[in-house]
Amino acid sequence: MEELPVQGESSFATAKNHLSIYPKETMVNFDDEIAQAGYSASSSLFRIQWIEPVNYELQEKIFEFKIKDRLRIQIFGGNSIISKEENMEVFAKYLAGIDNPDHRDRTGEILRWVANKFPNLEPQIKWNTPMFSDHGTFIIGFSTAKHHLSVSPEEVGIAHFADDIAQAGYSATKGLFRIPWNEPVNYELLEKMIEFNIQDKAEYTNFWRK
Repeated sequence: MEELPVQGESSFATAKNHLSIYPKETMVNFDDEIAQAGYSASSSLFRIQWIEPVNYELQEKIFEFKIKDRLRIQIFGGNSIISKEENMEVFAKYLAGIDNPDHRDRTGEILRWVANKFPNLEPQIKWNTPMFSDHGTFIIGFSTAKHHLSVSPEEVGIAHFADDIAQAGYSATKGLFRIPWNEPVNYELLEKMIEFNIQDKAEYTNFWRK
């Protein structure tokens, strides 16, 4: 597959059955419109089948969004409205090391969801594990395995949400629960766990609970 960069805005790559378009950090802002256009997508690209028409209106919107965002920075200063997505670069090397493309995409989508849902959390890699912290204290972490994605909200979080984890159909240990790759992600459960840890550890100064 050959990738062709275009003026630093997006890049394209050709494949046997489709054209891949990489909007880079703006992908998260157009998830719904990409789905409505009928294009398949991963966390960083969407695909236009050679037999399908090109939605030039969507591509124009993506370019205009990036141009307006850069202009806003030049006029008003401060951070880009997509700066949180850019902070996801901290996970780039970890994600690149996941051999299975479906597992890589699913992991990237979950990490992106956390970063966008909780923009005040800091994305980090510690002990080769992607995680999020708040004022220097651990909130939630993830790790990949052959058959599942492990989620760790610490033992207190597992104990607090034991019934919810069981109802969601996930298996668990004292410190983590497992989301099988072939099952949907219960984002409502993730949100409740993260909110619980943020509130419960608001006064913590250590990384881990003692």
